[in-house]
Amino acid sequence: DYVFPRSAAAVLADHLGLVGAELAGEKYVPLGSMDVEEMVDASLESNADVLVNLINGDSNRAFFTALDHRGTDATSLPVLSFSIAEEEARSIGPELLAGHFAAWSYFQSVPGDENTAFIAAYRDRYGSDRVTDDPIEAGYFGVHLWAKAVESIGTVESASVRARMRGLQYSAPGGPVQVDAKNLHVWKYCRIGRFQENGQFEIVWQSPFPIAPMPFPRTRKNTDWEIFLNDLRLE
Repeated sequence: DYVFPRSAAAVLADHLGLVGAELAGEKYVPLGSMDVEEMVDASLESNADVLVNLINGDSNRAFFTALDHRGTDATSLPVLSFSIAEEEARSIGPELLAGHFAAWSYFQSVPGDENTAFIAAYRDRYGSDRVTDDPIEAGYFGVHLWAKAVESIGTVESASVRARMRGLQYSAPGGPVQVDAKNLHVWKYCRIGRFQENGQFEIVWQSPFPIAPMPFPRTRKNTDWEIFLNDLRLE
């Protein structure tokens, strides 16, 4: 229960109608709380077709454990999470997550030479048992974007670097990224992955193009979302 889940839920609720869905219910717990029983029971009683999980941190293990104890799995009630990546899956337990889904811009399983080299270099430095994930990849290409800007202007002065960053591009492990010239957020792909028993993701959907950043989305009066969804031909 803090700003990210509240804001994300507001955006989701406002746009569910665009894909022919409706909100069955909404529940919050304090950040870090393990008291998720009421939330899980309410979710199951709602007869929802899918749960959208905006929980962060250790509460996720309690949440998926409670679902498992009630005999619920990804077949009977799939969960789409927004804050569980490969690193979190290691601590939660892949057996609790298998079959469920997560939305990110990057997964370790993204194909391509750039990502293969990135994974190899990461494991060489941090250990062969380590995994990469979206926040790690974002931190990596963020530094490279900064370095590219600095190299091109010959100074680390922040205002100059910020100005140079506008429109800057970089070939990241997850695909090409570009800093938006107006808001300085990054154009990135959107991907949905299905958790596998080995803790990795099978990528089941990917946007056909990098998505323009909307750092402060408005309500459905903003038709940008409708245009985006129509472009993807969602049914």
